[in-house]
Amino acid sequence: MTKSEFMNYVIAKNHHQSEFIQAVKEVVDSVWEVYEANPVFQAANIMERIVLPDRIIV
Repeated sequence: MTKSEFMNYVIAKNHHQSEFIQAVKEVVDSVWEVYEANPVFQAANIMERIVLPDRIIV
């Protein structure tokens, strides 16, 4: 998955949360090279897992 494909995935799942998308983009821009360089991270779907919004049950 490329960086743009990943961002399209995030936008599709969270299209109504513009601040969240902006925050994810900033983080992705910072860490994407490290993510691509480590197949272990890719195999564990680290990027997909860290962009899941918190779910709080009240």
